[in-house]
Amino acid sequence: MGCILTFFAGLSTGWVNAATVVGAVAGIALSVFAIWFSKRLADESSKISEAIRANTEVTQQHTQAIYKHAKILRLDNLRNLYELSRGGEAHSYWHFRWRFETYDFLGVSVSEKDGENVTLLGHFDLFIQGFSVAADHTGFERRESEFYVAKIQTPQAVEGEQFPFAENESVACFDQEGHLIISKGVDPWTLERKYSMTIVRLGPLGHGYGPRTVETMNVFPRIKDA
Repeated sequence: MGCILTFFAGLSTGWVNAATVVGAVAGIALSVFAIWFSKRLADESSKISEAIRANTEVTQQHTQAIYKHAKILRLDNLRNLYELSRGGEAHSYWHFRWRFETYDFLGVSVSEKDGENVTLLGHFDLFIQGFSVAADHTGFERRESEFYVAKIQTPQAVEGEQFPFAENESVACFDQEGHLIISKGVDPWTLERKYSMTIVRLGPLGHGYGPRTVETMNVFPRIKDA
């Protein structure tokens, strides 16, 4: 009887040892698998992240290209309206929009009308800052409340006359019933005093606002350097 108990005791001990070994091996295998799976998951995640990043860059490039072409089409449409309206009563408005959208600054003369008398007050440069309607606004609407904000630069009064604006002062420029108007008010119907203006000089077709300097100018390779 004692031999049998000893046999089973040894057998149970063997099973326990075997189970321990199997458990240890299984634990090691599971750890190895977890490490491999984690690395594989990390690799796949990295590939997915790279693919998403690449797709995002491509999407951004396409979006920028679409926006650029849309802007070109809108400018071309504006130019066509400017050209096709010649001789019509709407030409003053489209001339106003085309000039102010195309140039960063304009040379302007300002005058004051008193009945039939028109008095030239002086000349200055207008540095255009922006428009009262967002650039992505659908379509063009001829609204009397549309205006461009600009800054006065290099004012020169006619001798004997008082210039109505100061250097770097912000003004509103708009078209009112076929006449170019400049005022400190942002609406043609405001009580702010309004003056007539005439575009006498076109600035360079640049990009950016304010006086151009050597440091801020965009330059391109010469023909032989390109």
